[in-house]
Amino acid sequence: MLVAQVYAEPLFAQAVPSMSSTICCVIFTLVTIMAGFIGSFLIERLGRRLLMIYASFCTGVCCVILGTQIQLHWGPHWVTAIFMYIFGLTYTCGAGTVPCVLIAEIFLPEIKSIASMLLSEWSLVCSFIVLFIFNPLVTAIGLGPVFYFFAVACFLSVIFCILFLPETQGLPVDIIQTLFAKKTVRRRYIMVDTEITF
Repeated sequence: MLVAQVYAEPLFAQAVPSMSSTICCVIFTLVTIMAGFIGSFLIERLGRRLLMIYASFCTGVCCVILGTQIQLHWGPHWVTAIFMYIFGLTYTCGAGTVPCVLIAEIFLPEIKSIASMLLSEWSLVCSFIVLFIFNPLVTAIGLGPVFYFFAVACFLSVIFCILFLPETQGLPVDIIQTLFAKKTVRRRYIMVDTEITF
């Protein structure tokens, strides 16, 4: 999402040459702002886990569609703009909102401040890396295939959430900690059981 925000004008200029890139950027910003409000509503209705899974899947599908549209030009230019807006909407509702809520919920009060700081710093480092490699990647393989990399990241996020992310909505911190501990113990048991049978 950060790439879409930072490089919005050149992205829209390259992907949607028939429309004003400035107007496309303004619409993209408005969609992102509205998505923040929608995400804060959905996070209490659907729960953290389902919202993250659905939003990551939809974001991945948008990236695949954008990649093929930019690379193969199978539809009119406005299709690219529409799917950029849907991408912004789904990303902001899911990966743009849910991790912030989870950070506030999953850590014990004794470590919440340091853990939140470390995760925020890690997020900034990852954002820097993505921004740093974006232009060289676009130059090397083109804008369309770069969206395929983003799609893979989104689909891996779906798998990660299905396997490891428990639902934390309305639960106290001690119960949330128990949920994470149970998943860890269950995985270790499955690994040990698998090693014994083979």
